[in-house]
Amino acid sequence: MEREGSRLTQTTHAAGEFLLTSLPPSLQKRCRPTPSYIEAVQTEVNATMRGILVDWLVEVRSRERERGDIKTRSLCSKNGARKTTRLPHLICHPPRLPSHSLKVAAEFRLVSDTLYAAVAFVDRVLSVRRVERPRLQLVGVAATLVAAKYEEIYAPSPDEFVYITDGTYTRAEVLAAETDVLAALDFDLSAPTAKTFLRRFVKAAAADGGFPRSDAGVVGAGGEEGGAAATAASSSQPAPASRGGGDGGYDRRLAPLAAYVCELALLEYACLQWRPSTVAAAAVAVARWTLGAAPWGPALGRAARTGPAGVAAPAALLLAALAGSAPAPAASTSAAPGAAAALPAVRDKYAQPQYLCVAGLAGPGLLPVDVEDWWAGGGGGGRAGSASPAAA
Repeated sequence: MEREGSRLTQTTHAAGEFLLTSLPPSLQKRCRPTPSYIEAVQTEVNATMRGILVDWLVEVRSRERERGDIKTRSLCSKNGARKTTRLPHLICHPPRLPSHSLKVAAEFRLVSDTLYAAVAFVDRVLSVRRVERPRLQLVGVAATLVAAKYEEIYAPSPDEFVYITDGTYTRAEVLAAETDVLAALDFDLSAPTAKTFLRRFVKAAAADGGFPRSDAGVVGAGGEEGGAAATAASSSQPAPASRGGGDGGYDRRLAPLAAYVCELALLEYACLQWRPSTVAAAAVAVARWTLGAAPWGPALGRAARTGPAGVAAPAALLLAALAGSAPAPAASTSAAPGAAAALPAVRDKYAQPQYLCVAGLAGPGLLPVDVEDWWAGGGGGGRAGSASPAAA
């Protein structure tokens, strides 16, 4: 578990939520990357490579075992020779080599804010700097180093980042890349991410209630991703709902499931067209719908300062990403898995008991066609009459 339960972290999050009430919308717009930078700026980097890099960053950040291990994968260099690295292949796709454990010198245990900030920094850098394909991982490493120094109490050293790349880059190269990243960002690091808004939106969505009843009868307190509910999940099966109905019941899987959907959004290049607050609100709406509640409610609307129509398009995209990330049944004959299925780090992370195994939840039905049917307590709580989850 990450250090989200400490008193210092809770105080920081409470202060951040208070500042959300006065956060000007212009700040989100000023710090956003260019939504079409791959087409407009990059010549060697594409959306698939970006997704692989983000998946690797999630894997690096979420390795929190007592003696962590990161699977070694193959990278095909320009001259065709295979080389061992910690980043999946970006150039060609040979069969994956047999994996073996590589002991990490020090556990990173980075908070989730560091991951979101690192991905945001990568996108902002790629919006203004053309990056060669072999240097993409270096940009990700440097962005994570900058994000860790900004978010963490004890940030990993540059030598640790050299280690996790299996010596692909030297310490001098990592430090030089850090300088380049800061210059590209113009030293403007105080940018809100989807995680900034997610905590507040989850609390608002929990207040809206409306979750189906269950025999469990346990009310979770909610919390950062897995929260205190980790002790209640000791098996590989999804935890049952706490209690529900239209009486304000709360399902303690809401927080980790919303975090899961929001991290899937990090893999989606198309999500850059929306503000972080919109993506966070859409993730919460999808999480509510997955758990059997209406996607929207008055408390969530007040916190997000928008209505269902404002999040319908990103919610449809995230619902499709959530369905694509689900493991295929053994008897499935599907030939081509979705992007989320091909990048399993987020799914593997949230399949763990400390996150209540929310990655194993069955996919929900399609969202209602009429956004008026999204409201909790309205006539649209059912699954009938649904729209296609294609991105708008």
